[in-house]
Amino acid sequence: MSFLNHDDQIRAKAEPWMGGVAIAAFGRLNNGDTKVATIKWETIAQNAEMRPLLMINHTHAQVLMDDLWNAGIRPTDGAGTAGAMRAAERHIADLRQIAFKALGIQ
Repeated sequence: MSFLNHDDQIRAKAEPWMGGVAIAAFGRLNNGDTKVATIKWETIAQNAEMRPLLMINHTHAQVLMDDLWNAGIRPTDGAGTAGAMRAAERHIADLRQIAFKALGIQ
């Protein structure tokens, strides 16, 4: 298993008619042809070490994450920016209740 080459790409886009997200890994060969990654299922022995499907560098991971975000995929509650914002909103609501109570405002 190796990383994608620098000029290779891994991209994602929403496929609403299929109910999901399409992910493709591809690149250009020196002769101008396009190469694409495909998945080949293999059977491994019980308790055998499982190799990763794909290894990508941080730049490729960021592009993939941005594409997934643009496709409507968001972090699960409690994770990432969306979860942090909800936690901050709950904290502000709690502080507001405390302040109103202390000021005698109902």
